[in-house]
Amino acid sequence: MSENPRTAPPGGIPSDDAAAWQRIRRYAVPAGMIERATAHRLAGDWRAACAAAGTETTVDPTALAAEHGSAVAEAVAEDLRHFAPDLLRWHLPRVLGGRTVVAPNRRVVLARYGPGPGRAPAVRHHPR
Repeated sequence: MSENPRTAPPGGIPSDDAAAWQRIRRYAVPAGMIERATAHRLAGDWRAACAAAGTETTVDPTALAAEHGSAVAEAVAEDLRHFAPDLLRWHLPRVLGGRTVVAPNRRVVLARYGPGPGRAPAVRHHPR
């Protein structure tokens, strides 16, 4: 009995997607990018880590504190010190079918800060 190509074991990926994911990991997140981003992150420079991983950052700590308070700004700053943008690239949804590009028109919420429904999200927007 052959496996349905769109069916995967629990926690797995469909067999017809495996080659695409190998290609994505090799070309969209190459080893050199991971090494550079990791070195910057370990040195405490999250902005340089993001640049090394080709991840655009638009965090303005002053504006964040003004809009959401210093506790939220400090929590975001602490998370950014540990942020691994190369892993973000690794796990973003992709357009398969022979391509390795990030799936367009998606939004990924990485974390939420503060109490209640109006909490401040830290969001990574995908390209359109």
